[in-house]
Amino acid sequence: MNYIISLAISAIFYLAFILWYGGKGKPLTEEETESLIQTIKKKSGIEGKEESDLLIGFRALAATDDGKEYLMVNLMKFKDTDPNSEAMRAHKRYSKRIVPLLFKRAGHPVFLSKVQGEFLKYDGSEEWDEVAIVRYRSRRDMLKMVAAAANENLGNEENDDKWISMKKTHVFPSRQSLRLGSVKLNFLLMMIIAGLILSLIV
Repeated sequence: MNYIISLAISAIFYLAFILWYGGKGKPLTEEETESLIQTIKKKSGIEGKEESDLLIGFRALAATDDGKEYLMVNLMKFKDTDPNSEAMRAHKRYSKRIVPLLFKRAGHPVFLSKVQGEFLKYDGSEEWDEVAIVRYRSRRDMLKMVAAAANENLGNEENDDKWISMKKTHVFPSRQSLRLGSVKLNFLLMMIIAGLILSLIV
């Protein structure tokens, strides 16, 4: 009986996690997108001004929404890679502010790597310092995160930590087509193991 109860508890935790982790929601409506964009504008003090490339990018991202999870690929070139430089301190401040908002919405990094040099370089190719791939539960969550983090320095190269640290960046959405591991499967295995352990000690 203890074994059954333990597995039932684990199953409840797993189902709760699946519901929170999501990844198969409804697409953004035009009204939702406009509301989120206006919130970002208001909090960053740019209402009534011409939309920046950043806001235009947000609109383009929302326009292709299918409600499902996606990956955002980030190619980054820093102004200075010295750990004690102002660029790196700004990068740490930005990460410290953004990461909790990301995790709150079931987003998380799936890959983070520092570039170690070049293997092949074609005409027009660019150099990068770091590559990060981040999982978002949906485009809705991504815009909500931006709206929550928005302030008067959004997009301001002189005052925003992101742009203080970055010399240039290339960011684009992608959809995973090959999956050798799964956060959901890992969590399920954790719940099964926790249930088995619980059944032994109760």
